[in-house]
Amino acid sequence: MIKRIIKIILCFQFLFVQQIFAQSNTLSRYSLMDEAFRTRLSEYFYNQNNVDILVPVRLMGNIAKPGLYHVPANTSMLTLLTISGGPIKNADIENIKVSTYTGQHNQVSMKQLIQSEAQYMVKKGDVIYIPEKDVTFDQNTVNAFTVISGIISVLLTGFLVAEQIKND
Repeated sequence: MIKRIIKIILCFQFLFVQQIFAQSNTLSRYSLMDEAFRTRLSEYFYNQNNVDILVPVRLMGNIAKPGLYHVPANTSMLTLLTISGGPIKNADIENIKVSTYTGQHNQVSMKQLIQSEAQYMVKKGDVIYIPEKDVTFDQNTVNAFTVISGIISVLLTGFLVAEQIKND
């Protein structure tokens, strides 16, 4: 009788762990679709007074609205980042990479852009890339840890119940 109860408990816990794993896989698929939609590059035009000559600047990476921006030649990078909706949650705003039309590569931080008197002005053909922060655990690691800890808890529960039955 007790063995049957233990088997039922273990089956329910195993089904619960499988349900958690299935939900996390579904969430991962949705977040991948959301990421693909969000990172689709678009083209934006920003001209406040309709007389400025616009220059193309490509903004890529972990930004709310990545894409090709046509902005006035005297636009600061901080203004461009504001127009684009700003960096997203996992953006590494301390390592913004800028490649110019002439092939120069620079690295700036959001802190520099905010605190400096002389703003970095974007130029025709600039490519600005905002990388992703290094994450300690990705979603797959968290999913695997959840499943493994669920299995271990099931095994330990079964072991403790079996020991309790022996002692009674």
